[in-house]
Amino acid sequence: PCAGGAGSERKLGILPEARCSCAMTAWKQLETRVAEAAPGAVPLTGSHLWTSAWLDAYGAVVPHEFAILADDAGPVGAALLTRGVGRRIGPFRLQTRHVGTTGEDPRARACVEYNDLLALPDARPLLQEQLLHWVLRDKSWGTFCLDGFAPEALEGFLQDLPGFELRTRESPYYDLAAARREGCELFDRLGRSSRQNLRRLLRKYGELDCEWADSLGQAQDIFAELIALHQARWQA
Repeated sequence: PCAGGAGSERKLGILPEARCSCAMTAWKQLETRVAEAAPGAVPLTGSHLWTSAWLDAYGAVVPHEFAILADDAGPVGAALLTRGVGRRIGPFRLQTRHVGTTGEDPRARACVEYNDLLALPDARPLLQEQLLHWVLRDKSWGTFCLDGFAPEALEGFLQDLPGFELRTRESPYYDLAAARREGCELFDRLGRSSRQNLRRLLRKYGELDCEWADSLGQAQDIFAELIALHQARWQA
């Protein structure tokens, strides 16, 4: 039991994989509450759509459970807890615990970026505290990983994890707005090796036709074709 708001008690419940349907129903309810309380505050990687898509792809091979923090009015916080698979350091297999849509085999992972929790603003500190309490009570893992969280999203965790190792990796991007302002070619803003590699590939492919989607239906057709091409390449 945890002290809650508005005179109600907030409790953390852990639901197993078999309760996925129940957990995702609560997740949707929470997403609605968060959106109403703070418009635009629902993180993409904390949304029920993202989480459901990840579970469809990896749920059968990555052991997981659902942490739902709730009060009398319903869920106020939610997180996915996973057990990593295929993690190694040299010949040694690692037993890892993760928060969010991560933990899959590194050789076939989705590479979560901008990971975050879904919670009402006033419930976030309690959710972090209770998640840590639950994970640290479990003695089966050797490494606890908070993959893909931005530094500001980690603050609530780090203060209770002395000796935590923080690794920062740059997320590369291309500034299209700056290229438009400068009126330059797209290649001109890339590094020398990137320019050379792209030009070599373009010569290899020959003349290319680009198709821009003008409607949702056309976009879905293009996306379906990309899926088929990607799967064919992956299987090959």
